[in-house]
Amino acid sequence: RVLEVAAGIFSKGIKQKDSAFRWGGEEFLLIVKTDKDTAIHIAERIRQEIESQCVEYEGQNIKFTVSAGLTEYSNGMDTKELFSKVDANLYKSKNSGKNRVTY
Repeated sequence: RVLEVAAGIFSKGIKQKDSAFRWGGEEFLLIVKTDKDTAIHIAERIRQEIESQCVEYEGQNIKFTVSAGLTEYSNGMDTKELFSKVDANLYKSKNSGKNRVTY
Protein backbone atom coordinates (compact mmCIF):
# COMPACT_ATOMS: atom_id res chain seq x y z
CA ARG A 1 0.00 0.00 0.00
CA VAL A 2 2.89 2.35 0.78
CA LEU A 3 4.28 1.90 -2.75
CA GLU A 4 0.87 2.63 -4.24
CA VAL A 5 0.53 5.86 -2.25
CA ALA A 6 4.08 6.93 -3.15
CA ALA A 7 3.52 6.15 -6.84
CA GLY A 8 0.38 8.28 -6.83
CA ILE A 9 2.23 11.20 -5.27
CA PHE A 10 5.08 10.91 -7.78
CA SER A 11 2.65 10.83 -10.70
CA LYS A 12 0.66 13.82 -9.46
CA GLY A 13 3.83 15.76 -8.62
CA ILE A 14 5.14 15.98 -12.18
CA LYS A 15 3.88 17.44 -15.44
CA GLN A 16 2.43 15.38 -18.28
CA LYS A 17 5.66 15.79 -20.32
CA ASP A 18 7.67 14.20 -17.50
CA SER A 19 7.83 10.52 -16.48
CA ALA A 20 7.69 8.50 -13.27
CA PHE A 21 8.68 4.83 -13.06
CA ARG A 22 9.07 2.23 -10.36
CA TRP A 23 12.74 1.43 -10.78
CA GLY A 24 13.21 -1.41 -8.32
CA GLY A 25 11.96 -2.70 -4.98
CA GLU A 26 11.40 0.61 -3.22
CA GLU A 27 13.02 2.88 -5.80
CA PHE A 28 11.34 5.23 -8.22
CA LEU A 29 12.86 7.13 -11.12
CA LEU A 30 11.52 10.51 -12.18
CA ILE A 31 12.57 12.17 -15.42
CA VAL A 32 11.76 15.85 -15.21
CA LYS A 33 12.51 18.11 -18.17
CA THR A 34 13.27 21.38 -16.42
CA ASP A 35 16.06 23.43 -14.86
CA LYS A 36 17.97 22.48 -11.70
CA ASP A 37 16.14 24.83 -9.31
CA THR A 38 12.70 23.71 -10.48
CA ALA A 39 13.72 20.04 -10.27
CA ILE A 40 14.88 20.54 -6.68
CA HIS A 41 11.61 22.33 -5.87
CA ILE A 42 9.56 19.49 -7.39
CA ALA A 43 11.53 16.83 -5.50
CA GLU A 44 11.22 18.73 -2.23
CA ARG A 45 7.47 19.22 -2.69
CA ILE A 46 7.06 15.48 -3.36
CA ARG A 47 9.24 14.65 -0.34
CA GLN A 48 7.07 16.82 1.90
CA GLU A 49 3.85 15.31 0.55
CA ILE A 50 5.11 11.77 1.17
CA GLU A 51 6.31 12.71 4.66
CA SER A 52 2.79 13.90 5.50
CA GLN A 53 1.15 10.58 4.57
CA CYS A 54 0.00 7.85 6.89
CA VAL A 55 -1.06 4.44 5.60
CA GLU A 56 -3.15 2.06 7.67
CA TYR A 57 -2.04 -1.57 7.49
CA GLU A 58 -3.36 -4.36 9.71
CA GLY A 59 -4.70 -1.85 12.21
CA GLN A 60 -1.46 0.14 12.44
CA ASN A 61 -0.68 3.58 11.04
CA ILE A 62 2.52 3.59 9.02
CA LYS A 63 4.45 6.80 8.36
CA PHE A 64 7.08 6.81 5.62
CA THR A 65 9.58 9.16 4.01
CA VAL A 66 11.62 9.43 0.83
CA SER A 67 15.29 10.05 0.19
CA ALA A 68 16.08 11.50 -3.24
CA GLY A 69 19.14 11.83 -5.42
CA LEU A 70 19.04 14.30 -8.31
CA THR A 71 21.39 15.03 -11.17
CA GLU A 72 21.36 16.85 -14.45
CA TYR A 73 21.82 15.32 -17.88
CA SER A 74 24.62 16.88 -19.92
CA ASN A 75 25.07 16.43 -23.66
CA GLY A 76 27.20 13.39 -24.37
CA MET A 77 26.62 11.81 -20.96
CA ASP A 78 25.95 8.08 -21.22
CA THR A 79 23.29 6.35 -19.15
CA LYS A 80 25.85 4.62 -16.93
CA GLU A 81 27.36 7.95 -15.89
CA LEU A 82 23.92 9.53 -15.43
CA PHE A 83 22.65 6.73 -13.19
CA SER A 84 25.94 6.64 -11.29
CA LYS A 85 25.53 10.33 -10.38
CA VAL A 86 21.89 9.87 -9.37
CA ASP A 87 22.77 6.83 -7.27
CA ALA A 88 25.66 8.64 -5.53
CA ASN A 89 23.33 11.52 -4.61
CA LEU A 90 20.65 9.11 -3.42
CA TYR A 91 23.14 7.48 -1.05
CA LYS A 92 24.27 10.91 0.18
CA SER A 93 20.64 11.52 1.16
CA LYS A 94 20.34 8.15 2.85
CA ASN A 95 23.66 8.40 4.68
CA SER A 96 23.06 11.93 5.95
CA GLY A 97 19.86 11.18 7.82
CA LYS A 98 17.33 10.16 5.14
CA ASN A 99 14.14 12.03 4.24
CA ARG A 100 16.01 14.62 2.16
CA VAL A 101 16.80 15.69 -1.38
CA THR A 102 20.43 15.78 -2.56
CA TYR A 103 21.58 17.36 -5.81
